[in-house]
Amino acid sequence: MENNNSRRKKQKLDKFSEQVNRMRVIDAKEDDSLAFIHKYMVTGAFPHSEPDKNFYSIVNGNNAIWVKGGTDVDVETGEEISVGVPYGTLPRIIAAWISTEAYRKKSREIQLGLSLTHFLKELDLNRTGGKRGDIGRVKEQLYRLANCEIGYKRVTQDEEKTKKESRRYRIIEGEQFWDWKIPNQLEIFGSYILLDRSFYKKLIEKPVPIDMRALKAIKSSAVALDLYMWLTYRVSYLNHSTTISWDQVMNQLGASYNETKYFAREARKYLKTIKSFWPELHYKTPRGRLFLDAKSRPHIKKKSW
Repeated sequence: MENNNSRRKKQKLDKFSEQVNRMRVIDAKEDDSLAFIHKYMVTGAFPHSEPDKNFYSIVNGNNAIWVKGGTDVDVETGEEISVGVPYGTLPRIIAAWISTEAYRKKSREIQLGLSLTHFLKELDLNRTGGKRGDIGRVKEQLYRLANCEIGYKRVTQDEEKTKKESRRYRIIEGEQFWDWKIPNQLEIFGSYILLDRSFYKKLIEKPVPIDMRALKAIKSSAVALDLYMWLTYRVSYLNHSTTISWDQVMNQLGASYNETKYFAREARKYLKTIKSFWPELHYKTPRGRLFLDAKSRPHIKKKSW
């Protein structure tokens, strides 16, 4: 058993090294790995684990982000079905894939089926059903994404008045899902999702470019995914060096840790991982803070897309 574990660990490290080398040598666009995410998706809106309630919120100073799980209906009984809040690594990766498909094809309608199966293959996810397969988990999180609502709220005040600003949006406006009765059906032919008009419009206007190979390399950690996507966006407009407390970073990304020090420990670990394939990211981690150096350059060069 120990030999098997050691072998798997070595294989995992060898594969990661191969991914890192490929990202350093071959441009994302050239490697057909140039991907895009919506600006709203860079703040880690989804919880890392399944919440107890059908509602999840992140408060950062005077700002708040919330996610409300949607509802469906049982067509046989007419009873309401609580769908649940998207959570974990999969909604983050799926949202990136959805945004990339929409941006590349300039269409709100995203066909599933072979495209989704290819996506699962590219991310080394198990394309079978059952307890050990990933297709069921992907369908479940896609279903949750299709039904959830996301909101932003900001409260500012002075001596005379208080200003409250709120925005609400959905990622997916409508969908058609086929549930095949064939065991472990890999494809979902005929299924599609239709992006919300407002979400799609802002995506096309100002997409945030990322490297899908990076998501593949860090796909097992929601913290790593959130850090990478947030830093990709943050560095894109980094005009001068800045220092951010770990409390601020944790609140911004919505990480659910009892104490900031535990989040900071995880973040420092994954920053080293991200730095390995993004050498132009220059940072330091003085006590209690994250320092981003103005010398940092975006992971995806502006002229490359």
